[in-house]
Formats: sequence, C-alpha cells, structure tokens
Amino acid sequence: MSKNFVHLSDYTKNELFEIFKLADQLDTMISSKPLCGKTIILFFPESSIRTRVTFEKGIHELGGETILFPPEALDKKESLGDVTGYLANWADGIVVRHNSLELVEELAEVSKIPVINAMTKENHPCEIFTDLYSLSKVRDDFMTDRFLFVGTGGNIGNTWKEASDIFKFEFTHCCPNGYEIDGAAVCYDLSEGIRDKDIICTDSIPIDAKKDFKEYQVTKALMEKTNAGAVINPCPPFYRGEEVSADIIDSEYFVGYEFKKNLLRVQQAVLLYLLDASETDYSDIIGKEVSGTIDRPLGSPHPRHPEMIYPINYGYVDGIIAGDGAEQDVYVFGTDEPIKTFKGKVIAVYHRFNDVEDKWIVSLDGSDIPDNKILGDINFQEQFFCGRLYK
Repeated sequence: MSKNFVHLSDYTKNELFEIFKLADQLDTMISSKPLCGKTIILFFPESSIRTRVTFEKGIHELGGETILFPPEALDKKESLGDVTGYLANWADGIVVRHNSLELVEELAEVSKIPVINAMTKENHPCEIFTDLYSLSKVRDDFMTDRFLFVGTGGNIGNTWKEASDIFKFEFTHCCPNGYEIDGAAVCYDLSEGIRDKDIICTDSIPIDAKKDFKEYQVTKALMEKTNAGAVINPCPPFYRGEEVSADIIDSEYFVGYEFKKNLLRVQQAVLLYLLDASETDYSDIIGKEVSGTIDRPLGSPHPRHPEMIYPINYGYVDGIIAGDGAEQDVYVFGTDEPIKTFKGKVIAVYHRFNDVEDKWIVSLDGSDIPDNKILGDINFQEQFFCGRLYK
C-alpha cells in the first residue's frame, strides 16, 4: 500500500475504486474541514492552470493551507532527502509537477510525508485517474469499453496504457510508425482504428511530430464510425484544427469540460486518502488475538433493515470499546456456518473515513484473506460508508 501517488500502478484496482468512493462522499465531508491545520507544499510552474487551480482550491476548501514554489526549487544542489527532511517539520504533504519522473520518484522515496505527482514528462496520474472517475459516472462499465488513444507515446498515452493494465479494458494506440507505446495494441489507420470504439482519447501533438500526424486528426465524421454513445475526451490543452477538428468540440461527442470538473473532488480524495494512510497506525491491532460474541450471525437479517442479510458472521470483541462507545465490531472470516462466539486473529482493519469507528477483520485460523475477498464480503454493509482497508 503506497503512501504516495506517483504511478497509478502503485495501487490495485480495488484501492483505486476506494478513492473513487471517497470522491463520491466528499460533498458530505467538506463542512468538517478535514484538512484544517494541514499545510500542503505545491511545486508548480506558472503555466499550469487546471491541475494547480483544482489542487489549490481543493486544499483550501477542505480547510488546509498551501505554500507555492516553482519546480526549479527542487533542482538545487541540496539533496531531496534534506529538502523533505526540513519540510516534514512544517508541512503534511507535497504536490509536485516536474519534468523529471525520476526526481518525483526519488522525492517520494525519501519523503516522510505523502508526495503526489501532478505531472511529469513520462506520466500524468491525476489527469487520467480523474478521467476514469468521470467515465465511471457516465458509462455502465468503463472496464468493458473499447478505448482508442490518438497521439504520441508521451505522458498521457503512457498513463492510459498503465490504466488499461490495471482495469483490464481494451486499449489501442493509433499513431504513425515510430510513435508506438510499448506493449500497446497499435493501429496505423485512424479511419479503421476508430471503428466500433467507445472512448476516444487524444493528446496535443508536439511541433516536431505535426508533419507525421497530419492524417491523424479526429473529426466528427470519423466519430460517426464509433459505437453508439461513444465520447471523445481530448487532453487539455487541445488545439482545434490539429489533433481534433473544431466541429467535434461543439458536438455531443465532446465531454472534456464536464470531465475536468471532477479534478477538484478526485484530487481532494487522493489527498485525504494519502494523509489518512500517513497518520494511521494499526500495528498494535493487526496480529492481535481476540475473542468475542457474534450477535449477527451469517444468514441473519439486520435488526433495523431486515432486507439486509448478513453474508458473513458479524459481532464484537469482548471488553474492547470502539469510537462509538460500544464494543469493537468485527467481521469474522474462516467459516461458512453461522456461529455464536469466535476466537481468532485480527488480520486487517477497515477504516471508515466518515464514521467514528473502524471495523476489525478477524480470521479464525489466523490465515491471510485476499483484499478483494474481504472487500467483497463486507460490501453489503460498507457500501454505505467510505473507507479503506489496512493490513
């Protein structure tokens, strides 16, 4: 489990969906100012608009403060370990846009406080993660959609390919010979490549590649070859008459402005997710041997919502009081039969962001349970909350 947000691939699909869920809940959390007393250091160039505005506004909206530096402040002779060593005395997180992915990776490795990658020449995780969140709101299941990326193999294309590896959606790169993204399916004919696709993504074309890409402009006429309900999502800044035609931006296919609205909530969710991880320590709980009572056995109805049937044994630890003033609740794994009492080992904690108590995950025989199994089995109840699994 990463404490930074440098690559999408630092996270599992389930963890990324947890951040989606947190973004969904943020409207109800704003008033509590969860970043009150927190300071976030920003490294942004003057040219940054969307990512910087949404990070600054998002941090302030959550009650936090920001201090801004140009990225060049990190290019000094001083070691990054020393820079972050001092910053950790006064700050709680770092958001950095810098050309060098290697520098951002090193910063994250040596920093005691969370580091968020706000774009490098090699990748752009916040941008593409937000697009995925936006797609999740308008598509039945974006993981079954067919994606086409048109552009060079730069930071945007690289991150779309990375996302396809995590979420397992079909991804094709359309480009001239010599611009292929490593490991991606490729097509060289845009007119054919766009056929029967659902999500069309583009990136602006560098000056030295414009001649090679003159036949790769996505137009409204080409979009008519896509599947019903298809959308075009050009990465900003985009340029009418270059990678996209002017008429497509004014068409029903274009989703760019609406998709980027979600930068605010998604980046807030990433910040809260990371800061929670950096401040939460369950080392004194995980591995603990506990025993207790099952008051809601497998197969029983919820006492206040009888339509909810417990697919797992649920109870409490004897003698341990939780944040709500009652005994500590537990989900008990290791049997397919309803039980009355339990004795086992705490193997994980499900931390609720928007509640006063956590839920302990107990294994009867002490063996580990895969994350997706835990999250799937407790979702019947945890779907109504926003949380994160800690092991």
